[in-house]
Amino acid sequence: MKKIVHIILSLELGGAERMLERLIKESSKDNSIQQSIITLKNEGSIGRQLKIDGFDITSMGMTYKISSLFILFKLIKILRKKKPDAVYTWMYHSDLIGGLAAYLAEIKNIIWGIRNSKIPQKFLSSTSFVIKICALLSSYIPTRIICCAEAAKLTHIELGYCPEKIIVITNGYDLKSFNPSYKLRSSVCKNLGLLENDLVVGTVGRFDPLKDFNNFIQAANLVLKDHKNVKFMMIGKGLDRKNDELNSWIHNTEYPNNFILLGERNPHDFFTAMDLFCLSSKSEGFPNVVAEAMAMQIPCVVTDVGDAGRIVEESGIVVEPKNSNSLYEGLVLMLNKNKSDRDILGCKARNLIENKYDIKVIKQKFIDLIN
Repeated sequence: MKKIVHIILSLELGGAERMLERLIKESSKDNSIQQSIITLKNEGSIGRQLKIDGFDITSMGMTYKISSLFILFKLIKILRKKKPDAVYTWMYHSDLIGGLAAYLAEIKNIIWGIRNSKIPQKFLSSTSFVIKICALLSSYIPTRIICCAEAAKLTHIELGYCPEKIIVITNGYDLKSFNPSYKLRSSVCKNLGLLENDLVVGTVGRFDPLKDFNNFIQAANLVLKDHKNVKFMMIGKGLDRKNDELNSWIHNTEYPNNFILLGERNPHDFFTAMDLFCLSSKSEGFPNVVAEAMAMQIPCVVTDVGDAGRIVEESGIVVEPKNSNSLYEGLVLMLNKNKSDRDILGCKARNLIENKYDIKVIKQKFIDLIN
């Protein structure tokens, strides 16, 4: 039996975290593989549910008061005890801390994971420093480096990562977990107070400069000048009424009552209420939320960042990033289509995910790296 340990910062709701959840669930069907997850910080909502489902989750409890060096030595001890055949690390801090711990624990197969196409922080941030260290160590510590997108691969080669070790394995999805339902849509719309003739544009993501939600709101304001029946639904950490900065952007529009802020929650059921999905980001790797929306048969309007355009292909509309006029034009083009045309695009979107990003195929690519 092959033993795999995954190391990730936490298992709060997020794209990488949901991908790891899907991967470990799919891999658990293979009796020749034993997997566990170590979170450097807290287990998070995904981790808590995985633990309830019987998965082996260990949380290290790293905080600002508990140093990375202490966690490093503690992690070395755990890995020496577990003796895995491979260690997969997810995202920069886990690549550095988890990678060093696995190397010092004499694990032979260390596989780093990169989930971004650009540095997600300012140049002098701690994350920027971690990335520079990872680039220097990339020739020595990992046996392979998995990028979730072609754009991420090219960017990190430019940043100095070892090109011979980088491969691309995209996110994967189990279509059985994505269930478009008219009955559920009716229930969600009723609970949100939506009217029969309302059209809903949805977006999902944490409140972060790279998601460029100000771009989304500015484009929405332009849309609403001629489409008063459109509601803009925002789901994700920080997308709520407690966020003063976000709310100031909304209240500076002419139509603040047309925005629905739902905060951090599982977007699955709310996808059913969306008529189209919007990605407004200025940077992405492989935008998980776009593929999830497509799996729910929702046509998408996306900025041309990361692999977003490669994912939607002809099922959606790709526009220039950091340009609210361009995003507005893409949204209006989709909103002006009749329902049957949007439904056709939605079906095409779901078929693309099923044919190109099946979790069974993606899981096997991960597993093949330890054989």
